[in-house]
Amino acid sequence: MNPVFLLSGKTLCIRRLKQFDLQDSYYDLMSLLSASDRSILRTREIVDNLENEYIYFVVEDMNTKMIVGTGTIIIANT
Repeated sequence: MNPVFLLSGKTLCIRRLKQFDLQDSYYDLMSLLSASDRSILRTREIVDNLENEYIYFVVEDMNTKMIVGTGTIIIANT
């Protein structure tokens, strides 16, 4: 179950990045980040290959179905 919370009257959900997000507004949101961060997620193969090193999350507005935030957890293999 994905965490759902209210913030400033908006119902938001934190969930893992899905493949269909890459075809939607995710890259619009990513354009706010640095070029190196944006280059990580160019294709589906990259997302699949990085699954063991990175976990990508999005914050979705449940009413508009728009992605309004993103976060990445980097898994360090030491």
